[in-house]
Order: sequence, then C-alpha cells, then structure tokens
Amino acid sequence: MRVDVREAELTEVAADLVAVGLCEGESLPAALAEAPGAADASGAAEKLGLLYPGEPPRVVVAGLGKREDLDAERLRVAAALVAQEASTASKAIPGTPRRRWRR
Repeated sequence: MRVDVREAELTEVAADLVAVGLCEGESLPAALAEAPGAADASGAAEKLGLLYPGEPPRVVVAGLGKREDLDAERLRVAAALVAQEASTASKAIPGTPRRRWRR
C-alpha cells in the first residue's frame, strides 16, 4: 500500500481509495454528494463513511468533529483511522500487493 498526502480536486486523483475530511455541519464536496453511501457520511469525530462515486472507485469520509475543536491530535486520529480502513480495503482490491511483516 502506498500513501500519498496532498490537496487536489477529486477528478484529478488517480487512486483506488481517496480520503476526505468532513467537519460537523458541513457538506460533502459536490462531486460526492450524490454518490452511493453519501447519506451515511458524517462529520462526527472518529466516524468513517465509505462512498462509491465511481471515479475514484472508493472514498473514505473521515469525520473531524466541530471545526472549532479541530487540532493536530484530531487530524492524527482521523489519519490513523483512514489508514486502518485503507489497509482493510486494500485486501479487497484485486491485484493489490499484500504487505508482509517481518519480526
């Protein structure tokens, strides 16, 4: 699994899985608002939602909580949850190499 962190328009991203942060009370980007799974997306802290917009194939929406409470620790937790979800999702994507851990 390769992780690339950047800010970009969804239509410019070529990836199997994309993560988007969402604060409470805010709306999904227009490109995701009607995607299957969008109704389950939440801005609540530590909540994840999985959307299937078609391009990119999958989007994880990470709830960030209230914007005024957003800090580095909240972003770190959201990133860890997304990484865990990406690891799980990569096992379901055909052709994705599996990481082998060594002790």
